Amino acid sequence: MNSARRFLAHLLFCCGVVLSAVPAHAATWHVWTNSPANGPGTDWSNAFHDIQSAVDVATSTGDVVLVTNGSYLLTGQLNITNPVTLRSVAGAPWTTIDGNGVTRCVYLSASNALIDGFRVTGGYAAGADGGGIYIDSGGTVQDCTVISNQATYRGGGIFCLSAGRVRDCRIVNNRTLSSSSGEGGGIHVWYSGLVDTCEISGNQSGEDGGGIQIQYGGVLQNSVVVSNVADAAFGSGGGVRLRYGGLAQNCRISQNSAGLGGGAWIRAGGIIRACVIVSNSAVYCGGGVGLNETGLVERCTVANNTANMRGGGISFGSSVDSSWPYYASAVRNCLIVSNHAAVGGGVLFFPAQVMRGAVENCTIYSNEATTVGGVASLASTNSQVTVTVIPQSVK
Repeated sequence: MNSARRFLAHLLFCCGVVLSAVPAHAATWHVWTNSPANGPGTDWSNAFHDIQSAVDVATSTGDVVLVTNGSYLLTGQLNITNPVTLRSVAGAPWTTIDGNGVTRCVYLSASNALIDGFRVTGGYAAGADGGGIYIDSGGTVQDCTVISNQATYRGGGIFCLSAGRVRDCRIVNNRTLSSSSGEGGGIHVWYSGLVDTCEISGNQSGEDGGGIQIQYGGVLQNSVVVSNVADAAFGSGGGVRLRYGGLAQNCRISQNSAGLGGGAWIRAGGIIRACVIVSNSAVYCGGGVGLNETGLVERCTVANNTANMRGGGISFGSSVDSSWPYYASAVRNCLIVSNHAAVGGGVLFFPAQVMRGAVENCTIYSNEATTVGGVASLASTNSQVTVTVIPQSVK
């Protein structure tokens, strides 16, 4: 009898542990500007009129804030600090979060939080980062159009700090304003974020990274980066700028422009892999890609890019300050074709100092330059070239 009681007690204890581990049922909260009653948000008939009120009551993991069609004008940033989902009913074309030019639109600081299906516009981060959305320590933005936002410093559209994720989004016509530290006109990724399957177009940075800047690690993949501008005189990375690490892979990078690295610029570490880099332009060097210090470009097509001075396709080093130290960079297994520059239409090694660069197993042809069409070296004997070179055109 005692053994039966002990078994029953043990069974009840185990059931209690299992049941206690099951979270409470997630709630759905509703937002509609024209609902008959403003709250408590449990149904459409009493939906909240503004998004923040619904977010404030969505405190349990898995709660959903469901927002119906309309434009939601902000007077202060929308703060999402719990692991909840903010989702529109009909998607970005029909549901707008508008900063009205006076405030950042969204601050997201919960690792499992999700923003899904909004048009985010009119955000302004004065003296700060992230005009449209600031992702702090995780969280995901998906199926959103982030358009026409501004920040003084980093991330005109989105600033992604530490492990945030941006996927299936359009990041369009955003700006950073500072000419000395305005980086990532469309998006700035800082520490290990992910940008996947996005369109990054028509953005402008006050200094570097017109479309996107990735710094201290992070990944851009399966995306289109087109028609962005790094606007400063010596701004670098019109489309993509990698600094101190980062990876861009399986992307199309086209029609971007900058002073240095019209398509992309790698500074002190970073990898560009399996990308198509076409029809970009630079004022000084690196019409397609510029490598400054360490970097790797591999399995890419670099075509129809232009630099007014040096390295129409790819440049190693900078044409601006020859006192900077340069280290090992490499271009491997690439097709470099139909690029244009005054010197080194295809590839340029510069300057004539500590520059250890390698071009390995590449095919380079139909590039044009005033002096040397294919590969020009103004660097030390440390530069190494192992390529397949088909005769180039010299004008």
